[in-house]
Amino acid sequence: RSMLLLLLPLYSMAIVFRETVGYEAEGFGAEHFRNLGESLFTVFRCTVAGSCDTAEGKPLFVLISAQYGWGYAVGYAFSCVFVTLGIFNVIAAIFVEHVIVGAKTSTEMVRRQRLRDKEFFAN
Repeated sequence: RSMLLLLLPLYSMAIVFRETVGYEAEGFGAEHFRNLGESLFTVFRCTVAGSCDTAEGKPLFVLISAQYGWGYAVGYAFSCVFVTLGIFNVIAAIFVEHVIVGAKTSTEMVRRQRLRDKEFFAN
């Protein structure tokens, strides 16, 4: 479930970048959005991994926003904040919930074992 929560917004962003920037497919970072696979990998790399540079080491979204407009920079910033604060908090909450349920189950099993232990009650 958590992978789906992460990949769904990234996939939609990859489609948007592929359909808008990807048609140019040369220069100014557009070559990273030529097809949907490259676009999804680039969006994942930029928002989750934090490595958002071209092969020459130039910042990708600075080039894109300079060529195609500031809206792409705003969209990139919003997506980074959304993924970092929103989705990762949900993923962490799901993980913590599973840990708590596991600990609760373990505690109940220990209690049942103690109630079944004849030697424990004999002393």
